[in-house]
Amino acid sequence: PDILASYISIISDENDRLKNMVNNILQVARLKKGQVKMDIELIDMHELIHKVADSVALQIKSTNGVLNLALNADQYKIFADRTHLENVVVNLIENGIKYSNGSPEILVNTQSIGKYFLLSVTDKGIGIPKKAIPNIFDNFYRVPKGNVHNVKGFGLGLGYVKKIVSLHKGKINVQSEEGKGSTFVIYLPIKK
Repeated sequence: PDILASYISIISDENDRLKNMVNNILQVARLKKGQVKMDIELIDMHELIHKVADSVALQIKSTNGVLNLALNADQYKIFADRTHLENVVVNLIENGIKYSNGSPEILVNTQSIGKYFLLSVTDKGIGIPKKAIPNIFDNFYRVPKGNVHNVKGFGLGLGYVKKIVSLHKGKINVQSEEGKGSTFVIYLPIKK
């Protein structure tokens, strides 16, 4: 039963990964054509982050990793598209898992800074070379380095993330150092 449960878990994870990959490709195509429909509503970002944390818990557990939440924002209700922002948070956390050295350590932090809700995702993974950082938000770009390509993907996730953040009139920054990890910081306006 334990082996069967393990295989079922792997099949389920791979099925979800494939579904997410197809969805990312379709979303990128729609974004390029300007056909993405935004369903803007008032959402509780802390609730959304907890939901995402629950959804990636199995992935974190299977890698003996840790996902910590430091939800410190005073103002965490914003007008946004729930589904797209869930995808953004999932993408950043999954990148932290994929590009870790062994067991991932990921921190999701929120703050209120002026008129912005700030969301940061920090990992202690392999990091990004300085010369690659300007390109990581380009569709189909993958960091040209050694064994990074043993990680499955098409280089669409961060392009999607940046476009969704832009459609919310926000901005995204990244700080990274090879061998020490990365921090992606998203600023989303609190008011509509």
